[in-house]
Amino acid sequence: MSGEARVRKARDVIVAAWEVSRNPLADTASEAAQALEAAGLLQSPETAAELERLRQLELEVCVEISRLTSLVSPPATTELTVYEARYDGVPLRQYTSLGAAQEHCETHARRVHSRMRFEWAGPELLMRDDSGAFVATGHTVEAVQVASAYDAKGAR
Repeated sequence: MSGEARVRKARDVIVAAWEVSRNPLADTASEAAQALEAAGLLQSPETAAELERLRQLELEVCVEISRLTSLVSPPATTELTVYEARYDGVPLRQYTSLGAAQEHCETHARRVHSRMRFEWAGPELLMRDDSGAFVATGHTVEAVQVASAYDAKGAR
């Protein structure tokens, strides 16, 4: 369920609880919290901490996989691969080397986050915040295949 859907569901639960109560002297915040708990929409601090720990572990695994993948050379192809540096999905520039595209993203990210440490997780540039957690920068590098010859039977 998306964040927007969870918020909408929580709002509906709270509104329903208030419509049932209709007591002008009631503690509405406590009623809302109780309604969310009864609907199973609240997490314990332990569960929230465990979920965050697992998210960080997943990102660290992605960083390590990216590092290991960069050590293996890709197979030769008849197509040219170019690497497109992007920020929030908007193309910045295309390069013939992955390193150049990544350098462009890192330089672009440093303009906004000058003192952060950056890590690549697959195609995504992450940074560590003050608590050491990974945070997305919005920068990505995508490999784009450019055909070296026209294929009349290929995609149109």
